[in-house]
Amino acid sequence: MTEDLPDIELEDAAAIRVLAHPARLLAVERLYAVDGTAMTATELAEQVGLSASAMSYHLRALERHGVVVRADGDGDDRRRPWRAAGGKIVVRRTPGQSSAGRAALQLLTDEMLDRLRLRLQELSDRVETDDERWRVGGLSPVTLRIDHEQTAALTADLEQVLERYRRAQGEASTDDRRTVDVLMAVVPGPPTPG
Repeated sequence: MTEDLPDIELEDAAAIRVLAHPARLLAVERLYAVDGTAMTATELAEQVGLSASAMSYHLRALERHGVVVRADGDGDDRRRPWRAAGGKIVVRRTPGQSSAGRAALQLLTDEMLDRLRLRLQELSDRVETDDERWRVGGLSPVTLRIDHEQTAALTADLEQVLERYRRAQGEASTDDRRTVDVLMAVVPGPPTPG
């Protein structure tokens, strides 16, 4: 990452809904994953499978909610690159959140889980042909019985691990890199008796 940027925290229903669109989520993934690199709407469109004008529309929607910003360019808006507005995006469920906010959060959750399902299926389909060293993916569901302080510490520890890899992603020693999806979810359940 070329600079330390603040986290982008989304709580507003409209902002979460904007992020929940499949093409926007892919564009955000590219802009936030590429160690600070800016990309044009045309470059993003090619990666996401849209026209440049459709991608420009989606980028402007994300810009209105502070998720992406226009990077310095050569003055020509058609070639002007976009970049991540922050270091990472954090979507929060807040006490008293409106029903629209909860619905938007559910929409985003569904989209992220659908993408994870697709990636897991792709991994399963590649198992016979993929290089052995890439067979590290999968799910590891774990249920813990811990208190509030331990839950906060667990979340902080996991975020530190992810941050370490996010910052080091441009430092790989070979060109043998792939996109790796990581979906972190620390979800407290209802209180359990003694």
